[in-house]
Amino acid sequence: LSQALPGKQIGLIVNARGGSSINAWAKGQPLYDNTIKRVRAIPSLPLAGIIWHQGESDREDPKYHDKLAQLIKNLRSDVAKPEVPFIAGEIYGKGHVNEVFHRLPAKIPHTGFASSKNLTVFDNVHFDRKSQQILGARYADVYLRLSGQKP
Repeated sequence: LSQALPGKQIGLIVNARGGSSINAWAKGQPLYDNTIKRVRAIPSLPLAGIIWHQGESDREDPKYHDKLAQLIKNLRSDVAKPEVPFIAGEIYGKGHVNEVFHRLPAKIPHTGFASSKNLTVFDNVHFDRKSQQILGARYADVYLRLSGQKP
């Protein structure tokens, strides 16, 4: 993003919680509520996008789409940004959650997904360093497209 947006400062609010289920990110749950507090902590800094990389714990949850759609709706409402880009990253391997991520842009406006195609892991779940860098570049490409900053 720094290369694509020279002169702009980019900050990340990292709120990752390994091994968490999407159920732990429902509105009213501590992970969700703490996320909103962190986003609101510095009101002068604009929220430009949301990256979501979760799903290993919910790989085959048949209600994952509904839960994710509600999460996106809640986040956008609570940060007062109804069109903030939301980008989901595929988990490693196959699983229902990846199917949800693939369909996300057709189902919910201003969403996208970062592919994990051809990436590798070091423990059957977590991407290795090189793959994390590639995935990060893919997130950036999707963000630039969704935010209208990339042709």
